[in-house]
Amino acid sequence: MNIKERFANALYAQAVCDAVGDRFEFEVAVTQQEVIDHANNADTLEITDDTQMALFLAEAYNEFTKQVKFVSNVTELFKHSLENGLYDWYLTQTDAHAYKEIDFGLASFASMYKIKAPGLTCLSACESIKNDEPVKNNSKGCGSVMRIIPYATLIDSWGLEGATFAAKLSGDATHKHPENALAIEKLMQIYDNALFYNDTMVNVDHLSCIEKCGLGWTAMECVDMAIYANAKAKSFDEMMSIAIAHGGDSDSVGAVAGSIWGLCGKEVPIKYVNKLAERDAIDYVLSLEAFKQ
Repeated sequence: MNIKERFANALYAQAVCDAVGDRFEFEVAVTQQEVIDHANNADTLEITDDTQMALFLAEAYNEFTKQVKFVSNVTELFKHSLENGLYDWYLTQTDAHAYKEIDFGLASFASMYKIKAPGLTCLSACESIKNDEPVKNNSKGCGSVMRIIPYATLIDSWGLEGATFAAKLSGDATHKHPENALAIEKLMQIYDNALFYNDTMVNVDHLSCIEKCGLGWTAMECVDMAIYANAKAKSFDEMMSIAIAHGGDSDSVGAVAGSIWGLCGKEVPIKYVNKLAERDAIDYVLSLEAFKQ
């Protein structure tokens, strides 16, 4: 697989794990078999804000590529583009009828307007962006990492350092605690390993249970748990069920774990991909010039 094919694989894997994980968030004593059974028995699977934001940031990056050759301050344009992407997502969560007035782009897909308990930090930050006010918080929540899979595609052209800088700009737009930058660095290094070595290159054999990493509410916990699930699993179902079967932020850990798995080029069962209610919106993003295969 080339990088764009791996990104498509990762986006599908993230969406599936995100959607399956949504069913189990906040639940305790979930078994891995229950996770797998739900994935197989559900008629449809619906993504959460985790993958919604990843899609909107992908679209924003595509718009950035159209304008970058006309500007001198690339960083400012990039920040402006990603803030526009986050704001577009914010509108889908606060104006349920907006899509009726939009006939182009990701915001024209009615499926993007489903509200799946979006993070309050992201909503509050986007409200500040809307009002052209500085974002003020000390949050190290996982919202900073669950949406950055589009920036993995920049590693080949921008290098790991440049792609990580872009991902950090995204995280800092909503989450201001310094630990977010460390979590993003760690995840981008994992993405780099996945793209070029087909492996997460992390040994977690000293751990006996995913919850020893945490519950996934913070960015670093979420990344560590996602790495654990990938390091332990020998199949997609095993990775998905390990990432989700715990009493924490199951959809976010699932989303990040899925993105790592898919970026490695490993199989993502089409039977699950075909159940995604947002498959049309995902395929639209994958058809954009920046990601088209």
